[in-house]
Amino acid sequence: MQAVIFDLFNTLVFLQTDSRPFYRLAKKSTKMSVRHALQLSLTRNYPTLQEYALDVCAEESFDQTSLEKHLLHDLASLKLYDDVVPELNALKSRGVMLGLVSNIASIYIPSVERTGLMSLFDSVVFSCDAGYIKPEPEIYYSALDELGLKPSDALFVGDNFRADVKGPRGVGMHAIQIKRGKRTNLNNDSIARL
Repeated sequence: MQAVIFDLFNTLVFLQTDSRPFYRLAKKSTKMSVRHALQLSLTRNYPTLQEYALDVCAEESFDQTSLEKHLLHDLASLKLYDDVVPELNALKSRGVMLGLVSNIASIYIPSVERTGLMSLFDSVVFSCDAGYIKPEPEIYYSALDELGLKPSDALFVGDNFRADVKGPRGVGMHAIQIKRGKRTNLNNDSIARL
């Protein structure tokens, strides 16, 4: 393998608290389905919850102050798993290129950047910048193009079977699912730690 491409949330980082503010607003949407509203949160750049709410809600039928407060608490709770930096450094020392592909709302990116994790990657593709979400093939091809690789040269590692295993395999990548904290139900296609 010339590269390992990682998912972000629940693979490399986790939120100790997750109030799911985008989901809460999407459920209040009167303009579109919850699924479509959630997809917008991941494929467009919304610097604030208010801007997102204006796109998906016909009226301000939500407590903006409360949602912003919960979001700030969520952002402050973002943590790296303890095995991430040592394992990424070990891969880099062996000459393996590293990629990151994440379905992420833009409002979370500064918190991810504060972890120092971003400097370890040769390619970073965020759905809010790319305009595609996993498992859409275009998001994987974006990372592969940035790395200058064909799909068979890369391994994808992530926690969600559909987005992080089935999607990458659909474009010809190798893929393995990480099941953090789970020692049972592991198989040849899954791991518990990096």
